[in-house]
Amino acid sequence: MKVNDTGFIISAEKNPITGDCFWNAQVLKIDGEKIFVRLEDGLEGWMNKSEFMPLYMRNSHESN
Repeated sequence: MKVNDTGFIISAEKNPITGDCFWNAQVLKIDGEKIFVRLEDGLEGWMNKSEFMPLYMRNSHESN
């Protein structure tokens, strides 16, 4: 994972843009096991890396 990667998070709060529980997000900062993201509605905040699901695929031998 690196700054500017995009992906999504799952939230109990419904996304008003899509009507489901998935929120598109972009990584802005990385600090150990925490990342600072911007959601598609403009909100920003810190979250655990483990809660972020990237929207890209890579070979299994490549590192995070």
